[in-house]
Parts: sequence; structure tokens; C-alpha cells
Amino acid sequence: MTINKPTLVTRPKLFLIDCTAPFFATCRPEGSETNWSKIPFVRLEQSGVLTERKDELLESFERYVRTVSRIGYNVITFDDVAHLVQHSFYSSELNARIAAYQALYAKLFALASSYGLKILVNTDILPTNAAIEAHTGMKPVPLTRFFHRSIRRLLKMFPQIEGVVMRLGEADGIDVQGDFHSKLVIRTTRQCRRLIRTILPLFERQKKLLIVRTWTLGAFPVGDLIWNKDTYDAVFRGIESESLVVSQKYGEADFFRYLNLNPLFYYGSHQKIIELQARREYEGFGEFPSYIGPDCERYSRYSSMCENLIGISVW
Repeated sequence: MTINKPTLVTRPKLFLIDCTAPFFATCRPEGSETNWSKIPFVRLEQSGVLTERKDELLESFERYVRTVSRIGYNVITFDDVAHLVQHSFYSSELNARIAAYQALYAKLFALASSYGLKILVNTDILPTNAAIEAHTGMKPVPLTRFFHRSIRRLLKMFPQIEGVVMRLGEADGIDVQGDFHSKLVIRTTRQCRRLIRTILPLFERQKKLLIVRTWTLGAFPVGDLIWNKDTYDAVFRGIESESLVVSQKYGEADFFRYLNLNPLFYYGSHQKIIELQARREYEGFGEFPSYIGPDCERYSRYSSMCENLIGISVW
């Protein structure tokens, strides 16, 4: 693995935003509200967005990317790797649905690029289904090989993708249905480190970004990665690369108010992204105004002293 020390910068240059809104706007049942942090793939399929209503989504998506690009965002994140990569051990029906998503996303990627937005694709570690479980036996080495193969195929099919955003420490809720359901398979710092070191050269060779989110729910020994310096060291120490970016929530927990800036932003030499939240998860999910301008301004002041901060990610 090539080890390159990242170039330190004094101001953010990546302004990320997710793109779930157009998907929900197109397939959300009238009058309903849903707490869901991913694109609702099953709803897309059931409501015909992959087929006869595809143009509705494309129109909604173009309005969205036009708006966010004018605001100043320059990177957009898509869900997700699993729905864009076929495998020979999948059923023909599943591979057919993935082919439909590939065709749709090719148009979405083109729209995003036309407004100057770079493209990242999200993934949990790890999306699974019965076929994946049977193929890998849910053992660490076969799972890592499967994930590596998936990323390699994704980047080959869509060379315009700038990189992948990995969420390590949270799985899908029981309300998430469809062809894939993510599970927590990274339990120790050693497993986490091995995964990063295995797949990072793939991103380095193609000059892509591997963005590793430290958000965890406290599960298993690696579960305090978001705040524990020793755990952070056990995972990231010595892995220096221009392709590696560590993405951290602004506090040492979830998107709660009045938290101090996570001290790990000042720790280590890795390139960092700070995660912010626009749709207030603990304040009505956007059902009533919840202005957070002063909070963001405060984090901006504190983070200005973080030499390695290269980006801001808004969900």
C-alpha cells in the first residue's frame, strides 16, 4: 500500500450533501411522514419510479441538484453500493433490478455532474442478504473479498464516482425492507483496520476517496471509535493516504444540541470531514422550525483551528 502524507489545508474544500429528498418526494404517500436515513428502495419499486414514473424522479432530482449547487455544495452522496453492483451468485431477478438501478443512476450521475457536483456513493459495512450470507459464510475474510470486489466493480462501471462513504457502526432498522439489509460485521479495531488497509490501495490506484465514518452506536469493542482516542489510534494510526478521509459527527455522540466539538478533530494527521444535520432528528424531524445557525457558527469557529479539516457533510 502506498503511504502518502495528506496535504494540510486551512479551509474546507468539500461541501457534501445527501440526495434522499428527491426520492422521498417522488414516492412518499400523501400525508405520510417517515424517519428514514436512506433512499426508500422498496417504495421506489412499488410506486413505479424505476419504470413509468422515472421522469418524475429525474425532474425532482434536477431541481434539487440545481438548488444545492447554487447554495454552494460541490459533492453529492448517493445510496448505495449494494444496489449498483451485480454478482453471479445473485438471482436473475435481483440482477435485473440492479441493472434497472444502474440505468437510472447513470442518468442521475449525469445530471449531478452537469451542475458541477462530484459524486460519492454510500455503503454500510455490510449490506447482506441470503445469497451473500451463503456465499461468504459471514466470515471476515470472504466478506472483505466480497466488499473489495463490489467496490472494484462499482468504480469500473461508473468512473465518474469520486469515492465511497463507509458507515461502520450502524445497521438497518427492522423497518428497512428490500433486497439488502445491512448488519454489523466489524466488531473489533483489528477487523476495522484490516478492512481499511485491504481496500484503500484500490482507491489510491484510481485516485478516489475512501471516506470512513466513525459514527458508531457503541456496539462491540470498536463501538467507541467516535470519541475514544485509543480506539481511534488502534484503527487509523500509521495509515496515512491522500485517498483516506475520516468523517466525524461534530460531537462525541449523535446530532444532539449543545455538544462541544469532538476533540478528535484536533487529533491525528488524517484528513477530516465534519458531519452536520439539517433535518433535526430529535426536534420533530423538520415538522417545525428549528434554527441551528448559531450552533453551526460556533462549530465553524472551533473547527477553524483543525488544520486537517477538508470538508463539511450535511444530512
